[in-house]
Amino acid sequence: MASRNIKYGKIPTTPISASIIAAMQVQEAIKVIHGNEGFIEYAKKFYYEGMNNIAMWVESNDRYDECESHILWQDVIEDEALSHEMTIGEFFDYLEGRFENGLKINLDTELVLEITSQESEKSYDVAVLKTELTDDFLAKYRSELVENFLITRSLTCISRESGLNDYTLKSIGIPALAILSIETKDDVIYIELTKDILKYTILNN
Repeated sequence: MASRNIKYGKIPTTPISASIIAAMQVQEAIKVIHGNEGFIEYAKKFYYEGMNNIAMWVESNDRYDECESHILWQDVIEDEALSHEMTIGEFFDYLEGRFENGLKINLDTELVLEITSQESEKSYDVAVLKTELTDDFLAKYRSELVENFLITRSLTCISRESGLNDYTLKSIGIPALAILSIETKDDVIYIELTKDILKYTILNN
C-alpha cells in the first residue's frame, strides 16, 4: 500500500474484492470447460463488498444487450500466424493482406502515451495501459517523493497511423492468446492470437 494512503487510513479493498470476483469467475469457467453446466449459476449475480466482507447471491435481470460485459463474440477467427510478440506493424501487414486497409484495434483499456507532472509540468512519452499506471511504474518518473501525474495523451484504438508500429502487442499490454476486436470499414471482427498456444500448452513440454 502506498505510504500516502496509509497516512490517511485508507484500506486497499478494491484489489482484494477484484481478486475474489476473479476467482469466482474462474470457477464458473472451469465448470463450463468440464461440462458441469448443471452447477453454473445462471441468471444470478454474486455481490461482494470488501469493506464489511459482505457476500451474497442475488437474482439477476435478463441479459442487457447493450452492456459491454454481456457482449457475445460471434465467429472468433483463430489464426495460428498471429502472436502477441508480433510488432503492431507486422500485425497490420498480415491483416491488411487478408482483409483491407484502414483497420483499427479496439482496446478494452485506454492506452496512455504521455504523462505530465503537475508539479514540474514535464512530460514523458510512455506506452502503457491505464491500469498499469501504478505507483511502482510512476516512481521511475518522479523527481520528488510526492509528485502527481496527469494523462495528457492516450488512445482507445490503434491504427497504422498511431505511431506505434515498432511496438510489440505484448509491450503495450496485449496478453498471449488474446482475442482482439478489429474494426473494419463495415464491421467488427474478432481474431485470436492463436500462435501463442504453442508456448503455453502443456502438450509441447
